[in-house]
Amino acid sequence: MSRRNIGRLSAIIAFGFAFLPWSAIAQQKSLKDQLIGTWLAVAVYGERSDGSRQDNFGAKPSGLLIFDRTGRFSLQIVNPDRPKHKSPDRFALTPEEYAAITQNGIAYSGTYAVDEAKHTFTIVIERSMFEQWHERTIAFEINGDELSYGSPPIEVNGVRVTNHLVWKRAN
Repeated sequence: MSRRNIGRLSAIIAFGFAFLPWSAIAQQKSLKDQLIGTWLAVAVYGERSDGSRQDNFGAKPSGLLIFDRTGRFSLQIVNPDRPKHKSPDRFALTPEEYAAITQNGIAYSGTYAVDEAKHTFTIVIERSMFEQWHERTIAFEINGDELSYGSPPIEVNGVRVTNHLVWKRAN
């Protein structure tokens, strides 16, 4: 093939790549590469077996979820409409104020690994507001700039509830 033909072929290929939709290029990334980054909470809700829904951290939760390249993650979610405590000194709060904090927020962090074939990530929780949480494997979906996943159903006051979390990419 002549230099001229190679040049034409290269130009045609480059031109073709310029018109590929970014979603097609993103789909070629590994799931881990798609997961890496900072995510902002959109919705965090529990769906009961009767079909009813409850927002776990208010209608517009404030949350941040970070997956880094080294396999570490951090998650924090709070209800922005939670009751405000009176004292700026966290050691001077009433038992009721402490209860409101734990009922309206959650935080945990640790390590994660992605199983590309199963479309899951497994988190190993090293720090948490709830010391009973240690490891979870979670099926997830990424559609464009949206990450969504749910928890296995749990029993809450005699009702089966599945929690759902929806995030949008921050960066």
